[in-house]
Amino acid sequence: MAKWDIESHRRWQVETTRKILVVVDGDDEQRALRHVLASAEFGWEVECCDSGSSALPKVAELKPDCIVLDYRLPDMSGPDFFQALKAAPAFRERDTIPVMMLISPHDETAVADAVQSGVEDYLFKDARGNFLALLPPVLRRALREREIIEERESTKAALSKLESRYEYLFLGVADGIIIADQHRIIESTNPSACRMFGYQAGELQGQPLTLLMQPGDHVLVGHEFDTYLKTGTGRFIGQGALEVQGVRKGGEVFTLEVAIDEIEFDGARMFAAVMRDTTERHRVRQLVQESEARFRTAFDNAPVGMALISLDGQWLRVNRALCDMLGYDEQELLHMSFQDVTHPDDLGIDQTFVQLVLADQLKSYQMETRYFHKDGRAMPISLNSSLVRDEEGKPLYFMAKIEDITQRKKMEDALYAEKDLAQTTLQSIGDAVITADAAGSVTYLNPMAERLTGWSNREAIGQPLDHVFVVVDEGTRAVVESPGTRALKDGKICGGSGNLLLVARNGLEANVEPSASPIRVRDGSLTGVVMVFHDVSEARALNRKISYQASHDALTGLLNRVEFELMATQLLQSARSAHRQHALMYLDLDQFKLVNDTCGHLAGDELLRQLATLLSSNMRKSDTLARLGGDEFGLLLEACPQDRAIEIAQHLIDTVRAFRFEWEGKLFGVGLSIGMVMVNDHSRDLQTLLKAADAACYAAKEKGRNRVELFRQGDASAPEQPARIDWISRLQSAAAEHRFALHYQKIVPVVDQRASCHVEILLRYRDEQGRLLLPMAFLPAAERYGLLASIDRWVVRQTLGMDPSLLPDDAALIAVNISGTSLADGDFQDFLKEELRASRIPVNRLCIEISEAAAISNLHRSIALMQMLRSLGCSCALDEFGSSLSSLAHLKSLPVDYLKINGSLTKNLTNDPVDYATLESIHRIAKVMKIRTIAKFVENYEALPHLRRIGIDFAQGFALHEPEQLLTKVVV
Repeated sequence: MAKWDIESHRRWQVETTRKILVVVDGDDEQRALRHVLASAEFGWEVECCDSGSSALPKVAELKPDCIVLDYRLPDMSGPDFFQALKAAPAFRERDTIPVMMLISPHDETAVADAVQSGVEDYLFKDARGNFLALLPPVLRRALREREIIEERESTKAALSKLESRYEYLFLGVADGIIIADQHRIIESTNPSACRMFGYQAGELQGQPLTLLMQPGDHVLVGHEFDTYLKTGTGRFIGQGALEVQGVRKGGEVFTLEVAIDEIEFDGARMFAAVMRDTTERHRVRQLVQESEARFRTAFDNAPVGMALISLDGQWLRVNRALCDMLGYDEQELLHMSFQDVTHPDDLGIDQTFVQLVLADQLKSYQMETRYFHKDGRAMPISLNSSLVRDEEGKPLYFMAKIEDITQRKKMEDALYAEKDLAQTTLQSIGDAVITADAAGSVTYLNPMAERLTGWSNREAIGQPLDHVFVVVDEGTRAVVESPGTRALKDGKICGGSGNLLLVARNGLEANVEPSASPIRVRDGSLTGVVMVFHDVSEARALNRKISYQASHDALTGLLNRVEFELMATQLLQSARSAHRQHALMYLDLDQFKLVNDTCGHLAGDELLRQLATLLSSNMRKSDTLARLGGDEFGLLLEACPQDRAIEIAQHLIDTVRAFRFEWEGKLFGVGLSIGMVMVNDHSRDLQTLLKAADAACYAAKEKGRNRVELFRQGDASAPEQPARIDWISRLQSAAAEHRFALHYQKIVPVVDQRASCHVEILLRYRDEQGRLLLPMAFLPAAERYGLLASIDRWVVRQTLGMDPSLLPDDAALIAVNISGTSLADGDFQDFLKEELRASRIPVNRLCIEISEAAAISNLHRSIALMQMLRSLGCSCALDEFGSSLSSLAHLKSLPVDYLKINGSLTKNLTNDPVDYATLESIHRIAKVMKIRTIAKFVENYEALPHLRRIGIDFAQGFALHEPEQLLTKVVV
């Protein structure tokens, strides 16, 4: 305070009003504090409160610069008030408000509380009131310190802003900037300079400026530079920009504009060179000169009249064609204005256009007017005028093209009468007529064409013909070129091909039959086209209705038997001619008669309609489904191999079996038996094929229904079994013949190396040659022939019945897979519950795995099974998770403990950032839901660091452990 300028301080007092909030209990003490602070030479405004609760809202209202606070308040302590104050929005907006706490003398506890709470300062309230004299200077010091801090922060912000501007100017500008010392050695460059000369960042540092110039310009940074260093003046440095020849890194020479100025940097003389590549400027200048030369040549030699006209109408320049047109020589016209040669009746319109162009309401204008020839006659001319402006947009002069249209006017008058007659005829006929010029632009629509196209004649004129007359193929919906356009291309009469739909402008469609003829003049040249068409929608609709009824079943909308046999004949022909293979099937409903007998024919009809829709939605686009009669259907699979045909047939059987038909509160299930015969180049006639399919369908019903039977070609009596039908007997006897074997694979911890590992029980099949087959070799057949559920039960019984000592010692959890087939089995849950109760392995060491696809397709049963397992102490895992986009949508509803992430995400983890991000997202969501994650198919050790970085809990794969056989005894 001793060095503080007292006069400046007093001016600060006057200019700055500070608000002080006093929070003390007692009127006497408030009056004393108000008197001392208000009478101080700083002119403070003082507000008082007698409690903390009344002071807090006052802070928001008053926004004080300082608070004087009593340590002991009637409703709270001073530190408590200060903590509440710091949480208040008004306090946070100001960042901080100095708080001075008043404490009873020698109260060390209060001092400690005040200091710990963070108050600015404190004073002891002595009994004599000496603290009152100390309070103003203490507050003054606190306020000044606060102001100094704010000024310092403001200075830092300004400096940071200045540095940012410098960085932008140096690094961000398009011009090249080079800083060199007084020896012409380059010290720094900006990116633009490096790009301009073809150098990388840092390459130019330490190099002489002469490196960047042609030898002829070295004098500028040689002799001229030395002269400036000695005298402080020169013809180059500090004198603006000069153009020199620059040299790029590869030796390319280019024109360069350089300005060098002296700057001072850390007390040293430095020079800043600002450079700009002017190569493009020179190229543009040359192009402009060439363009001007071409313009002069074109202007003077143009076959039509050309003129430059001043803003007041004076001819500035005219060409020979204009002089010949008006009968004046060049000098005569240059002493005249365009007003001198314009007909008085047309002058007003011409000048109106001129004013509109000058007001920038028009860019140019075109009009027909009349000019006077030198001999006094008025001649019709076509005037096309535009305004030329300079770079700043200031009008300079008009450029006009002037053509004599005397002959054209005579021809127009002659054609008008003929045109009027033709239009009257076209207006009255019933066919639609469109005409177009040789370029394909519409010139006329008669009223019928307006109605069918949705275009008015006025709107259509000038539009492309195919934009007004839009036709598509009725079958493919592909846009078809109009006959009018084809007639213009081919120069001959063209008609519409196929069933054409005219798509009107308003979206309405009509069947049309168009034809088009080219229009030629006497010399045979093509001048346009006329297209005639009429609406045939009603006739086409009637034909379609008759054709549809003849080929489709009235109840289901499917093809009927006649159409089915016609298409089957076509497939038979293609099989013989192109050596292709197809499939023909008979489909017969099971339990349909029960619905018909129980609920009547209305219910039966509705069932047939629903099943027709269901079957159609589960076929390929190339397949053909027909109703042959009653509850029998026919199906043609075009270009379909035998195995694929069997899969499609089985899918249809499964779909129908899962279907439930509801009628008046009653639910019915139906089945489907399918007989199939392959159509190939050895097939005989159609009737033989139909009989074979019918026989195979009958065999399917005889063998238990809900199945597909394949008829073997050449055998007229018995249908062939599928190629892999021997799996039925092999899998049925596998357990008894000890051909099934259990293996295990370890699931190792990734993040927590101290955690125990898990194992997954795997199934193998040993064939007659002793080879071990993986599940994909036999499980698809087991699923197809209904054996999968029994195999699941065998695996569960064997696993739960084994001696725990046969398992690895470090296996904390044993995982067993359950198929979707078992999940759909209503009795499986009871079976599993009984086996768990009798298990030799502790239940809390067991984990049941269900694939995501199976869990979602049987969602309610999956949830019920998982809840039952967890109630008994088992864990649950969701296998193959992340195989579809809907994975996360179902995760919330499934009570699982582990997510086994689909192996496709792990295989390419090290190379595919999308797979990495997907895996990371799945783990993050699982972590939120307290579900542990397992990465499958870890086939290389390179994936482990990535899995560990993501946080995956466990990993499984051949890189970590190859499956080993469990030496178990078969449990009876």
